[in-house]
Amino acid sequence: MTYPEFLEALSNTPRDWRLDGRAIRRGPKNEPLLCQCPITSLKNAQVCDWREIADQLGLSNSSLIIAAADLYMGDSNYNPGIRRDLLEACGLSE
Repeated sequence: MTYPEFLEALSNTPRDWRLDGRAIRRGPKNEPLLCQCPITSLKNAQVCDWREIADQLGLSNSSLIIAAADLYMGDSNYNPGIRRDLLEACGLSE
């Protein structure tokens, strides 16, 4: 799956996304492990599995997406452009 294909698929998910602190999430707020991030939402998986799911989706830049989804600016992989892409695809803004 290419990055543009990922963003397109993400934009077709239900519009129930939220910013949970600084992280882009959907699902039960009171059960963080059951929440979905942008990557796991495409496979209906738990957040704890997102690196594996990214591999299954063939996302070679998954670490960039993960860092942007959690707004982890301390990570050398953080990219503000990817953050903007994810927010837009999820129908959110900072």
